[in-house]
Amino acid sequence: MKQLVVEKLVIGSNLASAIYAYMQNATYIQNTIDEPFQFSYLNPEHNLDFLNMENKEQVLQTPAGTRAVGLSRATVWQDLLFYLSMEGKTPFGGQSTRLRLKDDVLRVVLKEIKTFDIKYGELFVFDDENVFGIGNPDSRVPITCDVYDWYDVKQGAIHAYDLMETPDDLVKEVYFYKSPRICGNTNGRKDLVTVSHLEPKDLHEIESSDLYTRLKTVSLMKSHGIHGDNGTKPKLSLNKREIKFKFDLNYETELDNVRFMKSTEEEMFDGHFDW
Repeated sequence: MKQLVVEKLVIGSNLASAIYAYMQNATYIQNTIDEPFQFSYLNPEHNLDFLNMENKEQVLQTPAGTRAVGLSRATVWQDLLFYLSMEGKTPFGGQSTRLRLKDDVLRVVLKEIKTFDIKYGELFVFDDENVFGIGNPDSRVPITCDVYDWYDVKQGAIHAYDLMETPDDLVKEVYFYKSPRICGNTNGRKDLVTVSHLEPKDLHEIESSDLYTRLKTVSLMKSHGIHGDNGTKPKLSLNKREIKFKFDLNYETELDNVRFMKSTEEEMFDGHFDW
């Protein structure tokens, strides 16, 4: 059995965990893959010098005019994983892992076959999925969830907009992007994804279903002058629904060298780190 010895070890899968591992020059273990939503953008005013990145401004077209945004969180996440990999800080890359803690040693099981031990000085945990032996959680109930409904636009695919917004949690945002389904898409036909922020208990209600997000999105598109063939309403077909739950890490543990991190990437950009 192979063993590594490291001073600092970070377990996580989201952008905040990758930022922290990079800043602490720590070994980084991904317990699952949690790539940020590709249309989630940073505030263009965020300074990314501490990550050796330039927060390049982008412009989105909305019904209210142009909107300036920074880099997408997915881009920052991918770049950080590349940097960490080049520094030899991601010994298992994006491979499927199961993790168990015991006596300041993290045992890593790859694909249920290969086993490695990592002895650490300090451990920072951002996500407890697929992690065992870290104590008993006070609760493991999702506090909220983001729902992404991806639609193929059959009619009403040609327009100038990149983003539409509403004041509601259901279909809070609609992002339009050049359709990858159409070979040689010279007309710039766009598909779309809606973003909703829902309570987990409401997920199975009909009012939170993709039927309602489709109807609301069609109405929103019509209200901004987007129509289907011969002036009819736009036509959308659901491609897939993705649900991302958010949990609050609350653990009872007597391990002095283990920290359960609660900081978000936004807080880290402002210099705040919490556990």
